[in-house]
Amino acid sequence: MDDLAALIQRELDQRNWTLSDLSRYSGLSLGLISMWRSGKQGKSQGPRPESLQKLARALNLPYYKVCAATGRFIPDPPSESEEAEIIHAYRELTPGDRHVVRVVLRALRERHTTLNSTEGAGR
Repeated sequence: MDDLAALIQRELDQRNWTLSDLSRYSGLSLGLISMWRSGKQGKSQGPRPESLQKLARALNLPYYKVCAATGRFIPDPPSESEEAEIIHAYRELTPGDRHVVRVVLRALRERHTTLNSTEGAGR
């Protein structure tokens, strides 16, 4: 799969964006994005999971595709049937229950990011 520099360049070209645009949409520093696009991964453990999540959201890409471009941690993507099942179940919930689901998902994502940051620090 593409390396991170190629992925960023391709996505910028497709959107006709500058590095500044990507920085603004992602909330990541211009210097960090510039470093990635030049092929430098940064610290020895590579990009932080939360930074990759921001990049994925800004580019409207699945997180696992952005992770795969770094050549390291790649979470298993859900199957299409799993996603469809979850979306269908979510749509049937009351607004209050939907809120609870979003809170739980945010907490799980935070836990996941914290665990991955901790594992990277121990290398």
